[in-house]
Amino acid sequence: MKKTIIAILMGLFFMGGTATPYISTANASDFVQWYMNTDVAMQRVANTINISETTVSYFMDKGYKPVDVAMAGLLAIRTINTDSVNIKIDGMSKILAMKDNSNNWSDVAQTLGVDHEAYQQDMDKANSVG
Repeated sequence: MKKTIIAILMGLFFMGGTATPYISTANASDFVQWYMNTDVAMQRVANTINISETTVSYFMDKGYKPVDVAMAGLLAIRTINTDSVNIKIDGMSKILAMKDNSNNWSDVAQTLGVDHEAYQQDMDKANSVG
């Protein structure tokens, strides 16, 4: 039974590939490129803010840009004095929620009590992730 199912799936896969070879190739290469770019971005953010790739992946999977994840992480590290990963994730979630169309990162940092010089250092660091 397993062999039959596998044979049917492989047949569909190959038939679909021969019917639309350019679409299949383009989609596969686009996906690989997207995945590699996302993986590199996650590594850059994780290394820049010294937080796990799993945490970075969590926020990027929710649609946040690498720069925003980095900035939220840096502000969380600066304003939340703990080593607990769960508290940092919660803090990053709250910080990301503070940034919307009416608030930029400068406004968020000011609300959190971060002085302008520290904010600028964090922003430069966050922008370095690309």
